[in-house]
Amino acid sequence: AAIYDQDGNIFARFTTTLNLASFSKRPREDGYRFSRSHLAMFQPIRQEGTRLGTIFLKADLGEMYSRFSVYGLLLLLVGAASSLGALALTATLQRRISVPILELAQVAGSVSDRPDYSVRAVKHGRDESGQLTEAFNRMRMRIGESSAALKASEEGVRRALEGARKGTGGR
Repeated sequence: AAIYDQDGNIFARFTTTLNLASFSKRPREDGYRFSRSHLAMFQPIRQEGTRLGTIFLKADLGEMYSRFSVYGLLLLLVGAASSLGALALTATLQRRISVPILELAQVAGSVSDRPDYSVRAVKHGRDESGQLTEAFNRMRMRIGESSAALKASEEGVRRALEGARKGTGGR
């Protein structure tokens, strides 16, 4: 840091490592300037509208870049850990939710392909998907029983009609 007087000469400097030659002999234009490793600031010192001088501050940005590197590494690690956690959670949820539902869909599709009501879905636990599988299997069993009773009734009606035709002499 340095303070320049009204004439642009160094009035005071505050440093422990830089010599006088490291400072500009005259203040530069007011404002901020970033370089690769430093931030330099020249700002006026005013009192009641009169410029008394200029203050110069130069900050080393190395510490900030070091922190950015650490923060970037931490962000990368947190992102990687979050991604791995999400993958693990997805795999677990897929195994516990999607697989039983897909199996139920396959068993339901088998009825459309061939009317075999004896096929049962595998129960994968006592949770909601297990309860769903159990209810689905009971429903299939009842539909199978109803279908068998309907076929037996149709067969009885068919025999009765054939007997009636034979008894009346019809063909």
